[in-house]
Amino acid sequence: PQRVYVTGFRVELGVRELKAFRSTDGGATYQPMSTSGLVASPSSAMLIAGVSAQDPDLVYARVTFQDNAPNNDALFRSTDAGATWTPIFAHATSVTALVRQNGDLVVANRYAEAWISRAPSHGAAWEPLAGAPHINCLAENSAGAVYACTQNYAPSDETRDDAGIMTSTDLA
Repeated sequence: PQRVYVTGFRVELGVRELKAFRSTDGGATYQPMSTSGLVASPSSAMLIAGVSAQDPDLVYARVTFQDNAPNNDALFRSTDAGATWTPIFAHATSVTALVRQNGDLVVANRYAEAWISRAPSHGAAWEPLAGAPHINCLAENSAGAVYACTQNYAPSDETRDDAGIMTSTDLA
């Protein structure tokens, strides 16, 4: 409960540099984290996707715009509180990620594609989730229900989910 991870960026002389910090005392003090190992472009942002409920040193970060394309995100894992980073998922679209309380990782996009990495693989193995809606955001409540921001409208030539928010307890 005392671990805090914070990310952002700084632009100096026209160069955007990713910044990451961690606190072990609830935010009273912060130490810089490494961003080496992260693949990023001049337009990238680093966003904390989640922290393991079982191990506060196991943290996941999503990096946007990896090759300066508008939709090209990746998920990275650190097992040492952000000292080093390993790529575990990349896709040619903008994705959202959820680190579930049970240790499962879920990644999805607005093109009705979703994947799961079941614990304890921590992103080493992925499988597609069949029948996923068009997902823009993911969250989980304390009871383990997953909520997804979905596509409740679309032009007549596109598929829609007919709901702005959907929920699932089994991801099926």
